[in-house]
Amino acid sequence: MAVPSCEYEDVAVTDLPRSASLATVGTYEIIYWFNPFEPRATTSWAVSFLIGVTRQHGLHRMLTFTHQSPYWPSLGRA
Repeated sequence: MAVPSCEYEDVAVTDLPRSASLATVGTYEIIYWFNPFEPRATTSWAVSFLIGVTRQHGLHRMLTFTHQSPYWPSLGRA
């Protein structure tokens, strides 16, 4: 089965979910390693969640919409 073509030819559409999963786990692990606050797991999860939401919103916005409005106001409306 052929992979659907997209505007970004250097990244296969099927590789995006795997890359996003690895980036999410990697973000949590890095934050957990350097996190000085207790409880480490909870605070690391909260920070990585906030980073992940902004990253996911940006990726969705880039792949879905064609207009270029400011990023932060669009995140507040999401």
